[in-house]
Amino acid sequence: PPLTMHPINPTHQKVKALSNSV
Repeated sequence: PPLTMHPINPTHQKVKALSNSV
């Protein structure tokens, strides 16, 4: 399932942090 379906998913947080880094 898409990460947006799991906003509290630790992986999603990681991706979010990565997006902020980029």
